[in-house]
This record gives sequence, structure tokens and C-alpha cells, in this order.
Amino acid sequence: MTSDRADIPESLAARKPADQGRIHFPFAKAVAFSARSVRIRMGRMLVVIMGVCSAIAFVVVLLSLDAIMEVIRQKTGGAAGASEMRRWWVAVAVLISIAGITNAILMSVTERIKEIGTIRCLGAMSWHIIEIFLLEALFLGLVGGLVGGLVGLVATYGYATLNYGWKLVQDALTVPIVLRQMGWALGLSMGLCVISSIYPVYFAARLEPADAMRYEV
Repeated sequence: MTSDRADIPESLAARKPADQGRIHFPFAKAVAFSARSVRIRMGRMLVVIMGVCSAIAFVVVLLSLDAIMEVIRQKTGGAAGASEMRRWWVAVAVLISIAGITNAILMSVTERIKEIGTIRCLGAMSWHIIEIFLLEALFLGLVGGLVGGLVGLVATYGYATLNYGWKLVQDALTVPIVLRQMGWALGLSMGLCVISSIYPVYFAARLEPADAMRYEV
């Protein structure tokens, strides 16, 4: 684990005496601080990203297969698959992802309690802590959504081409539909990460500096 001052934002650590009555933590500094925190804890963050990628790839595959089934229905005039069952699978994937991401972010908060206490002692407010962890969650969601969306599309193309033929896949997965699927992937991924971080962020923001400094992991 890194030292308590390793990740302290310069805008808080380097405050001058004349500025003691004011809190300086610009958004750009918060973004840089969050990115550095993710980089330092890359091993744990990769576990979270892989979990997000898996869930998003699964959702994209199901949504893309729905689009292909719709084309088959239009061409055959009949029912081509159980889209209702696929929706249930999407719901299950989302719930599992929320549980996994919440646990990972809560563990990240727990191992950084002393760091949070140090930042609070230097003048950071609760909303600064909230901002830092929400930015980290959005970053994880962005990366997980991009990678998971691409993996899901590649898997769909491979599976559907083998089973239905390339021509049908081209007819079903047009550029607008692919872009829409990627949009869904990014939106769902970032939304999942933000929702999953609500409790851990609330826990971190409520920490009193003195209690945080005495905390032992």
C-alpha cells in the first residue's frame, strides 16, 4: 500500500498561509489525482475493469443478437428467438456487475482510509472525496465500456457469421446499429460504475479525519 501522502493533491498539500481560509481543488486537479490513483492501483483496478468488460460484452452480444433475430423475423415472417429470455440474462449480468464493482470499490476505499484522512486534515471537504471517487468510477466505466463493447461486437460477428452467414450479419448490424450498441455499452458501463460506487463513496465522505488517521487496515 502506498504512503499516506503519496497521492495527496498538490493543490491541497502546497497551500500557502494566505490561502488557509479557502479550499483550492480545481476539477483538472481532481481528474489528474483520480487518474494517478487508478494507475498506482492498476492491479486491483484491472480486476474491476475485467468484470465490467465481461458484463458489457455479454450485454452487447445479447443486444446484437436481438438485432440479428429481428432481421431473420422480417425475412421469414416468423419468430426467430426468445428475446424475453435474453432480457432476463441482461438483468442478471447487470446485477452481478453491480455487486462485484461495489465490493471492489469498497475495498479500494477501505485500504485508502488513512490517505482520505490526511487529505481531509489538509482541508479537503466531503464533496472533494466524492468527486475523486466518482471520477475514478467514471474512468473505470469508460475503459470497461469501450473494451467490453468492442469484445462483444467481435464475439457477435464471429458467432453470427458461423451460424447465419456473413450476408445476414451485414444486413442486421449496420453502422448506425453498431454505433448505437457502443453507445449503450458506454452508457451502461459508466452508469453501472457510478451506481456501484454510491455506497463506498458515501462511506468515504462520512469519515472524520481523526477517525481515519487512527484506522488500521
